[in-house]
Amino acid sequence: MPVATGSPQMSRAIAMDVNGHQLALGGLLLYALDIALVLAVVVVPLLRAPSDDHGDGVGSVLIPAPTRVAPFVRFGGVLACFAALSVVYAAVLLDPVNRLYGQLVGGLAAIVVHDPGAVGAAVRDPSLGTRFLYVALFICLAVTVRGTFGRRLLIAAHAAWYLAATMCVDAGLVVVGLVTGTAVTPFGLLGNLLANLIGVIVFFRFVLTSLHVPRPTTIPIRGRRLGENGVMLLVLLGVVALVLLLVMVFRSNVYNQGLVPLVLSIYLPGAAGLFIYLGLAVLLAQRSPAPTGSAEPPPIDVITPAYNEERLLARHIRAIDEAARRYGGRVHVVICDDGSHDSTKSVAQAAINALTAATGEVSTISHAGKSAALNAALGKGDHELVIRVDADVEVGLDAFAFTSRWFQDPLIGMVGALNLPSTGRTWFHRMRELECLWGFGFGRRTLQAVDGIGCVPGTYVAFRRSVARQVGGIVDGMNGEDADLTMTFGRLGYRVILDPQIRIYEDVPPTLLEFREQRLRWNRALVHVFARHAFFHAGLAGPRTWFTLTRVQAWRAQAFTHLLLAVYILTLSLLVPAYRSALLLALMVPVVTQALIIALLVALCFYYRRLRPLPFVLSWWAFFLLRHVFMIEAMFTLPSREAHPLRALQPRPHPVAQPVR
Repeated sequence: MPVATGSPQMSRAIAMDVNGHQLALGGLLLYALDIALVLAVVVVPLLRAPSDDHGDGVGSVLIPAPTRVAPFVRFGGVLACFAALSVVYAAVLLDPVNRLYGQLVGGLAAIVVHDPGAVGAAVRDPSLGTRFLYVALFICLAVTVRGTFGRRLLIAAHAAWYLAATMCVDAGLVVVGLVTGTAVTPFGLLGNLLANLIGVIVFFRFVLTSLHVPRPTTIPIRGRRLGENGVMLLVLLGVVALVLLLVMVFRSNVYNQGLVPLVLSIYLPGAAGLFIYLGLAVLLAQRSPAPTGSAEPPPIDVITPAYNEERLLARHIRAIDEAARRYGGRVHVVICDDGSHDSTKSVAQAAINALTAATGEVSTISHAGKSAALNAALGKGDHELVIRVDADVEVGLDAFAFTSRWFQDPLIGMVGALNLPSTGRTWFHRMRELECLWGFGFGRRTLQAVDGIGCVPGTYVAFRRSVARQVGGIVDGMNGEDADLTMTFGRLGYRVILDPQIRIYEDVPPTLLEFREQRLRWNRALVHVFARHAFFHAGLAGPRTWFTLTRVQAWRAQAFTHLLLAVYILTLSLLVPAYRSALLLALMVPVVTQALIIALLVALCFYYRRLRPLPFVLSWWAFFLLRHVFMIEAMFTLPSREAHPLRALQPRPHPVAQPVR
């Protein structure tokens, strides 16, 4: 906890008058010491790279396999634990805990500003707000994460470290408000926003120090990205200025009472992100159009890993053949059977034999995972332009023609497509179509303005073979090998493009259980890639590292807080009558945020002429909730690290590598 000690005589020894308040220099030094101690506890471990990966930092990752021990039960445990903490806090501890926190913040501010009356007024009517969400979250994670008792204690300690950090920031807000004469308070919207930001940082610390994750990549960064970094920073600063303007607008008591500052602090960052993407969309519209293509289409190798894909593989190969006929250049298909247990190999061979416009071959390896199959297929061809396509995907007729034209530019290393669902009629197909328009047609597309695309999915990705070979091929031993390859190409100075004219049609899980399994795998991949490429470990490789990747991981923390916030609002509104007065205003915040997203989804449907999901657009909120649930569940499939100091001094056997799919 912050060190708020020292005699008044000592701290008053050297003081200066600022805006009518005595500012003690000795107190400033003590406050700086508090901040240094908090940084040492919170930030320094975050900057220390994970060391439990015995891979080479380039092409292999060697960490324990994901655990399958009832992640949904553990997710339910988080909700139950949080509900219990909320009830106890609201029914018994609300006033004494809030009052104690206000006294601690006031005491810390008082060692800097010697004006008890002014400091007391600044911390009047304290409320934990966002701080309670994160404190309770870390306690709930300590209870529910599968790990040793020592590891659980260390996870629970994140709650104390988080409170120490917020106390320092809140005391700083009190001091700033007094010396500047502004109405800055730690318990209004600004204080809650900063508490949310600190919570995300401490959550990063939890992920990277508590879970088994890959070590940072050792591939060097080449080329400067001053232009992209500068543009992204300007857009970001513009949106931050807009948020600060909103903070000034929301200074009135109407917006600083009850649950309103808390709800705004949780939802405002998401709305700010939306405006960031809109700003990037304006910049993208000013860019030059795509190249027209060369007279002589370059030869292409299409590689496809296949594991138990007998159902859709023949359709997949036929679609490639039709696209090759439209393309006109040489197309060679390599299907690598990853030791399937069904008739994948025979289906693939029959479809390859039936090719008319393309050529092809089928290779087989013992089951070793998707990355091994991809690397085996990558070693079969010799053309510079390689297109990796998943076995459940149908490529559009013009996909190859629209893809190859981009590679006339030697600075472009990777090209992706607009993913769309196959022609299914389920609710998941409609939601996936909206998700693709949002994620590919809007999110990734706008990030292209600053070369900030963080992942070109393996459903369809074109890249230069020489660059992939230079880095040892596709990384093995982790989820998210497609995102890792995208980040790696960016580190080497190559631009990444998403062309919405390239259309591919992917298979969509038709049932809730299959959809859940897919999302657990995808969200586990996000953690693996974050650990491999976080800018504070692996260096600044453009906006895709310090903005895109960081924001995606921050969204994981927000997934927790969004769900916990609903439980918290319900508890307080039932048990504390004072919080009911502004309840309707607080509930308007998520409603307005979702309305903005739905309006943009409707616009995207018309822009891309994909009108089928329009009747289902109002159910987006339910899909949004499902994604959050599975994002949280995925966290519990990552094994936690041990926390035995004596055992840590002993040599440990390397974890056994297992196929990762």
